Amino acid sequence: MSWLKNKKIIISLGISVVVFGGLFCYLFGILTAKAQEQIKIFPTSFSGDWQNPTAAFSQDLREGAVFGEFNIENSTYPVGISTIETTTPSQEGVEMVEKVLELSNFSISEGFNDKKIQNVQLRLSLAGKGNPEDKLTIEYFYQDSWQNLASFDLENEISNALNGGYFLYGLPIFESWEDLNALKIRFQVSGSKFQEVYLDALWLELEIEEIEQPPEEQPSTPFIKKGDFLKPGKHDWKRDEEPEFEFKKTTPKMTAILIDPNGKESLEGVIIQDNKVKIFQLDKRSFRPGLYRLKIKVKEGGEEFVQEEYFSWGVLAINFNKSIYLPEEKAYLQMGVLDNLGHTICDADLVLEITNPAGGKTILSTTDGNIIRNPECGPNNVIDTPDYFGYYQVAGTGIYQIKLTANTYNGIREITDQFEVRDWVPFDVERIGPTRIYPPAIYEMKFKIKANQDFVGEIREYVPDSFEIRETDAKLIRETDAKVIIWQVDWKAGETHQLSYQFDAPDISPYLYLLGPLEFETF
Repeated sequence: MSWLKNKKIIISLGISVVVFGGLFCYLFGILTAKAQEQIKIFPTSFSGDWQNPTAAFSQDLREGAVFGEFNIENSTYPVGISTIETTTPSQEGVEMVEKVLELSNFSISEGFNDKKIQNVQLRLSLAGKGNPEDKLTIEYFYQDSWQNLASFDLENEISNALNGGYFLYGLPIFESWEDLNALKIRFQVSGSKFQEVYLDALWLELEIEEIEQPPEEQPSTPFIKKGDFLKPGKHDWKRDEEPEFEFKKTTPKMTAILIDPNGKESLEGVIIQDNKVKIFQLDKRSFRPGLYRLKIKVKEGGEEFVQEEYFSWGVLAINFNKSIYLPEEKAYLQMGVLDNLGHTICDADLVLEITNPAGGKTILSTTDGNIIRNPECGPNNVIDTPDYFGYYQVAGTGIYQIKLTANTYNGIREITDQFEVRDWVPFDVERIGPTRIYPPAIYEMKFKIKANQDFVGEIREYVPDSFEIRETDAKLIRETDAKVIIWQVDWKAGETHQLSYQFDAPDISPYLYLLGPLEFETF
């Protein structure tokens, strides 16, 4: 213990919860800050063959409603065979049906037309159950095509209560109120005639703000031409990386603009330095993952040239259950995959290449079955296990290099990472917690810690300042951008202890949060 006096040990473990385990922990919050005003809009039109469809135009049931509270009086529901259904024989010879409901006309009073839409979330009060072949699919109509939003196997019962609250899905940011008025939500139940699905209500929650008025005189741009200023480079970046791109050449009249997954432009956090453009995270602990664009504008000789570079940021993550492993331990590898808008992907094809310190390679993949797709993975559900996971037997000491490749409906994404194996560590720490969060729910984070030396002092865990912390015997303090959870301990070498806390994240989706590092400090 003496050598540790007046010293601080920082245990840094990269994980992405999506929450991933580890001492540095990233949480994908599948649920932006509050805008100036929030409004709630219900649909007013319907089509299809569900019964009592107008029930979805108002909300009757609480967010913790169980399946038994849904019924044919407070909900719309599919029943019987209608003129628009299709039928196909199942393997058992049971007649298979499809029943469809479309909800639309999310109209709003003219008083909001002078405001800008900042964030759109869809909420559902929903329950269902059925046979193994029964499914519920939810889609939305946007930009002249239907987009998949969620799919449920009704063999597994669903309800507000089992989901941890109302079902919530992020939608694209609509550029105009006319685009919002064109929105349609479609529910399709397929399978046997014996499923039960009840939709109590559907509504949109919009965050809006005043539209900034442009200056009276706007400079005109005579010509806009496609530019070619950036060298080919990396296109996929991890949450803890700050993207940068190299110029082929620079000019004095060059502007760099960052466009987020919702299409919002910003000059903040983007700088041109020497022959590179660098992008910095303004908030180190809260982050919107997805597909970003870097727009470069150059004015030369009265003409404007523009180049846009697309790159993904935070859509892939791999977490390790320990910060540092000991020889011959088994590493628990936890992975998460998001699409261009930051929503969960459950059916990606993953390949994980691990290179040990001696240069030997091991390949894990979903194809070979040594990366497991979690059958509980869903768009916005409450689970404590990772969407994808696998195990790897470490060998000798040194640095192990990791390359994770995901083949998704948005294309191929790839990130690199590493972990370390040592002969000895002062504290053997394992983080145990969720790998992805649904923000309305409350989650628990645990640390299993074996002390390999005597220690008297503080153990500190860092979480975003927006988190509400519950159920812990630690004290809480605030720093600039974080809450700090502090345990006072007096441990002896050889002892094993467990620390824990519960947290409630903001109801924002999709978002990614940074937890950690875990620090051991004595004075």
